[in-house]
Amino acid sequence: MSEQALEEERSHALILAHERDQAMHQSRVAAQLHDSVGHDLTAIVALSEGLDHASGKPEIDEAISMINDLARQGLDDTRTAV
Repeated sequence: MSEQALEEERSHALILAHERDQAMHQSRVAAQLHDSVGHDLTAIVALSEGLDHASGKPEIDEAISMINDLARQGLDDTRTAV
């Protein structure tokens, strides 16, 4: 009976180790995505803010504003997901 209990403990320990390894991998991937996507979206926000109302054409200024809004929403979504 004790050999069976020991084998069950080993099996359980292997499962827990595998789950831990998966969680660590997911955490690394999430951090990399946050850094890369977050950096790109922040750059888009900065660039689009620099172009805000610079063209003098309402349709272009509206498109630039929409780009800024979408990039900001992407940043919020990235933060929430990570």
